[in-house]
Amino acid sequence: MQDNSHLDDRNQVIAADLKAAREAFTGKPTVGDFVMMPDGRMERCCQDVMHGMQTTDGGSFFVHASGHGNFSGALNRPQLWEYFQDTGEPRLGKFWFFSHNHTGAGRGVDVFLPCRVFQLVPIAMTDEQARAHPKAQATAEFWGENHSDHLRVISRLMAGQPYC
Repeated sequence: MQDNSHLDDRNQVIAADLKAAREAFTGKPTVGDFVMMPDGRMERCCQDVMHGMQTTDGGSFFVHASGHGNFSGALNRPQLWEYFQDTGEPRLGKFWFFSHNHTGAGRGVDVFLPCRVFQLVPIAMTDEQARAHPKAQATAEFWGENHSDHLRVISRLMAGQPYC
C-alpha cells in the first residue's frame, strides 16, 4: 500500500507539509528521487557528490521538514549530473520521519511522498571534452596531469561510465 492512510491526524499534517516541500523541488535530482537506469532497473538517488549523484537499489530514506532526505544503506557509483534527464513523471517514494516530530527509539513512521523520476542517459565524450570536464580537472589538480587515476577518469568520461 502506497498511501498515508495509516498516519494519525497530526502525522497527516506533517505529511502534507512534506509533500508540498517535495513537490516544489526543481533542477538537479535530490535524495529520494528515482532514476531509470539504462538497463531498465529503477534506483533511487541517495548521495549528492561534487560532480554527480550516487544511486541505490535499497536502504532507508529519512525525510526532513524541508522535504530533503538522508539515506542509510549501500551506495552505487556516482553518476554525472549531465547524465540525469527529468522525465516529468512523479512517483511515490517511501520515507520515514519521527511521529509527531518527536525523536526517539521506535517513533519512526513511514510516509509516501512524491519524487521526481529521472532517466540516466550516459553521454560519451571526446578526449577534449573529458579533459575539460570539472571531474577530470579536479582529478588532475589532485593527482597531477596524466596520473593513472586522472587518465582513468578521462577514460570513463569518454565511455559514458560512472566516474569512480
